[in-house]
Amino acid sequence: MQIPTRHRQQGVTLIELLVTMSILVILLTVGVGGMTTVVKRNTRATEVNTMIGHLNFARAQAVMRAADIVVCPVDTTDLDAGCQGGTSAWVEGYAIIQADDGEVLRVEAGSRSITMKSTLTEFRFRDDGTGSPGNITFCDVDDDAANNSNRSSSVVQPLVVVISGMGRVRVSEKTGSGNDPNCS
Repeated sequence: MQIPTRHRQQGVTLIELLVTMSILVILLTVGVGGMTTVVKRNTRATEVNTMIGHLNFARAQAVMRAADIVVCPVDTTDLDAGCQGGTSAWVEGYAIIQADDGEVLRVEAGSRSITMKSTLTEFRFRDDGTGSPGNITFCDVDDDAANNSNRSSSVVQPLVVVISGMGRVRVSEKTGSGNDPNCS
């Protein structure tokens, strides 16, 4: 006589599927918000590091060429126009230019996701490595929209690149609310 064998269950029940899907939705909801902040911070860090690299390059070129080197906002589609005025023009792009003959050494296009504001319309490095003191503030473009619509958003703290009179470049994090009024 044969004893009937039990068949093992194959598949999942509806309850197990709903619980799994609920947990997955919760994890995705939390993860996407956190990932947005990570992407914003990385974008801002990339822009800041690019600017620091260009400022250090400009300072080194000023010493090597024994000439004044200017870092200033430009219209990247028309470099012959030279430096553009205004402290908010940095977001359109900037260039490193030898001051005496106008030779363009490097050009950097602007960013759509980062707002850049400066206390100066240009940074000038002299042949001894000293420079014009000032700063450039980097803010996330979405911060103003988040504060104006009063919705909760992952606001990323602004970063400030500070150039001393000695030509040294450093980074400082802004404190206070996530939205820097100087970037609006």
